[in-house]
Amino acid sequence: MTPMNLAQKYRPATFEAVLGQSHPVRFLSGLIQHGQAARSLLLHGAIGSGKTSLVRIYAQALNCETPTAEGSPCRTCRFCREGAGFHEYDTSGRGGERDAVLEWVAPLYRTPTEHRWTVLFLDEAQALEARAADALLKMVEEPEPRVAFCFATTEFAKIRPALRSRLISFEIKPLSAIDAIALIKKCAQHEGINYEPGALELLAGLRQGYARDLLTGLEQVRDPNGRPVTIARVREVFDIDHTERLLTYVHALAEGDPAAQNAAWLSWQEVAATKLGWLQALLTGLYYNDVLGQAITVDALIASILPAERAPILTTFRERLGVASAEGLAPYWRAMMSHWTVASLERDETALQLRVALFHYFVNNELPALERGPQPKAHRRSTTRTDVPNEPIVADEPELSHLPVGGPDRSLTVDDARGMIASASYLMQEHGRLFNARLRIEPALLGIEEEAEAVALIAEFCRDLDAQVRLWSRAPFARLSLIERDIGRGGHVTGCILVHLPEATEAGRSVETMARIVSWASLWRREVWLPGCNAVAVETPATARAKPVTFHWDGVLNLCAGIGEDAMEWDSACGTPAPLLDLLEIPQSRRRIVGRIAAPLVGRSDLLGPRAVEEACANGMLLLSALEAGQWGHIRSGWELQEHTDRRRTKTERAAALAHVAEVYGDTAEARTRRANLEASWQGLPEKRLRREWRGWWLPEEV
Repeated sequence: MTPMNLAQKYRPATFEAVLGQSHPVRFLSGLIQHGQAARSLLLHGAIGSGKTSLVRIYAQALNCETPTAEGSPCRTCRFCREGAGFHEYDTSGRGGERDAVLEWVAPLYRTPTEHRWTVLFLDEAQALEARAADALLKMVEEPEPRVAFCFATTEFAKIRPALRSRLISFEIKPLSAIDAIALIKKCAQHEGINYEPGALELLAGLRQGYARDLLTGLEQVRDPNGRPVTIARVREVFDIDHTERLLTYVHALAEGDPAAQNAAWLSWQEVAATKLGWLQALLTGLYYNDVLGQAITVDALIASILPAERAPILTTFRERLGVASAEGLAPYWRAMMSHWTVASLERDETALQLRVALFHYFVNNELPALERGPQPKAHRRSTTRTDVPNEPIVADEPELSHLPVGGPDRSLTVDDARGMIASASYLMQEHGRLFNARLRIEPALLGIEEEAEAVALIAEFCRDLDAQVRLWSRAPFARLSLIERDIGRGGHVTGCILVHLPEATEAGRSVETMARIVSWASLWRREVWLPGCNAVAVETPATARAKPVTFHWDGVLNLCAGIGEDAMEWDSACGTPAPLLDLLEIPQSRRRIVGRIAAPLVGRSDLLGPRAVEEACANGMLLLSALEAGQWGHIRSGWELQEHTDRRRTKTERAAALAHVAEVYGDTAEARTRRANLEASWQGLPEKRLRREWRGWWLPEEV
């Protein structure tokens, strides 16, 4: 018998053994804990990320006679041993044609009699042809009793939108650096594989965080004679010298040697964005571990660089800058890190090379001139010019030395506010729905004061909320959340969350979702709330005594209320800039002073995400924006609900036109020409579309 490889041997068999996928694991195990209920799923992620393993655990748990308290299969009952009820179809191997898929589904698509659930799993679902996906729609939406479908794909965008809309989707993400390193070290120890410091960290960084790749890589570097795995062995097997190139380059930065910097940079055969990503990771890793003395794994590849290799870099910087200790390098390090922003890494190759040249000049000439107190004003924020509409100028932000140590802290920006308003308007235009509940979570009332822990708790609350609503209803659910440091509440980190709660159904009857969310929120982590405190507050239109549209926009604009009085936008009515808070008509009593925070401030559920918006705008169905048009008086008027009616009718008409072309002309050159002509006729400003239900705010008033 051929021995199992490591990826097979250590494939997880329970939910607890699945690393790094807390969101899907929590949702799926929750279904088992709530009575072995099933949902049809779409798991998407890279090859080897663990999609199939997760589906198999889920299917086994659905049929297990005695699932564990955590929702995992017991692995000992007859259903677990036999794998009862689980059927897998390799779409790319067996064919994604309609007839082939239906031939496989037909004998299996019936209520099981010998086990609890039948799970039909279509792997590599991106190979499903359009007609096959359409043929499955009705089965997936209204399946036979105790039949569930699961799909897995490496190419989410290739799954038909109509099919995606009927499935609960989860992205299977790569493991964090810490989890990746822990996994291969644990497996190495179980296998008796010895290794030198840094070797497995380097391996973890090279294999991109996917479990199967990690374990396959461990097999590749394993010495057949039992010798320890070394850094040299890993580099030899995978033919890489990235860390050596990176160290050579950063040593040249430390020495302030322009010729050596350029030589190291130009001889490093990678695109600029890749090299800069490595540089950012190394600067961040050195900052936490060597400058601040905190043991933090920023990146697995960087973790493979040993302390003995890092120490000379700091020593050389200290000597050149005249700093007595590693801690004294902190302000200089923050200045270097602030040179690289997320935006800068999104530019093209030529722009990045120019940025590198400026970075070299800064490190060689300006860095030594910095005082060790206040830092250069390196972070910039866009405001609005006083002479030209909508033309950005650059205004200085507070000095870096005033920021908390530890990362790219920031507060709410004009772009954040614009994005939140756009999401709220999109929800109404595309879906005809409003935010109907506001939640506020204060980790400090759970005894959590540290920023990182508070942010993690808020993120966990949002994930639990999303999963809970999905259990109640399959109807569209939307969440818009903001994490901020509220100076008015003692500087504590808080989470402000807006949600659209769909009406839930249970046994054929409507269920009061509002009452459910209030009850659920009041019980979330109740056991650790401080006495007499209400860590999670919920408000609805009824409790706020507000009309639904008013409640919707009050909640959205309240999220924007901490943006600051200095944020300016163009007031087209007056022809001058004005404070954004005034233009949005946010009362003084609701404006907040917020502090800076090292966190992603704004979060959105999938329904409001960029992929969903992109799909909604297909076939020329671009969205309107009163904000972008400077029509401040129309932002909260509710015109989007009327637009939704016209928008839905137009989308139906355009979809029918495309379907007619496909039906009449098939997959021919004539069909492609006609389709292109239709799509071309639909392009243009959204204001140009014919409206039947309302008169647009961009039109002149009728006399």
